[in-house]
Amino acid sequence: MERLFIYSACWSFGALLELEDRGKFNEKLMTMAQNPPPLDGDTCYEYFVDQQGAWQHWKTRVVEWLYPADREPKFAELLIPTLDSLRCESMLSMLVPSGKPVLFTGGPGVSKTACILMYLGGLSGETFNLKMTPFSFVTTPMIYQRTLESTVEKRQGRTYGPPGGKKCVFFIDDISMPVINNWGDQITNEIVRQSIGEAGVYNLDKPGEWKQFVDICYTAAMTHPGGGRNDIPNRLKRQYCLYNVTMPSLTAVDNIFGSIIRGRLSDKVVPK
Repeated sequence: MERLFIYSACWSFGALLELEDRGKFNEKLMTMAQNPPPLDGDTCYEYFVDQQGAWQHWKTRVVEWLYPADREPKFAELLIPTLDSLRCESMLSMLVPSGKPVLFTGGPGVSKTACILMYLGGLSGETFNLKMTPFSFVTTPMIYQRTLESTVEKRQGRTYGPPGGKKCVFFIDDISMPVINNWGDQITNEIVRQSIGEAGVYNLDKPGEWKQFVDICYTAAMTHPGGGRNDIPNRLKRQYCLYNVTMPSLTAVDNIFGSIIRGRLSDKVVPK
């Protein structure tokens, strides 16, 4: 039970911490823990609890990536699994099927979007529909609502859901991008909050009629606010399970680019 508590504490209270603060959080946990993971220069964040209740290092679950032999891949489309992406996918796999909204935040280039897309790419098409919409400075509440409504069909009464009885994973990239008006409101994200918190929106064609949405799983990504980048309303933040995606380690970076270079220069792998 204590192991599960330590794991849960790391990915709830400590989920938004940066690398330096994670080290401090880890030190505090170790002073209170009686069954800590076998740390060897790592922190609790590098360990998870397996089905037998034992500590396991995340690196034991990282699978080797093989360069495609049947085609010439595009560099921008390559998604290389790492320890960091594996942890992010694990969080998504626990929360998304349960209908819990997830928001990844982090600095530029830390693979927030790539981690989510890697997870979405592994979902069964028989169970899930996927919809990705990038937000920008000019995204309006109507654009968002029309996009959301395009993913559902009428089921019964005023209840709407994805076609075929499936679930839909609705991914918003750069959710913090919409403009903030003169009163400090980000009106586009207020309707995002309504669609998540109230599970529906008002009908634009029939004023006053409420449309109830079911079987929609919300995910989002945003860059850290500051330096000219927007934040999102606190009332929207509380709707999400929040995770900070930190910069990958040098080992992870070497693994990513090393795997690509080794595959690209191998006569056995590169297509003729």
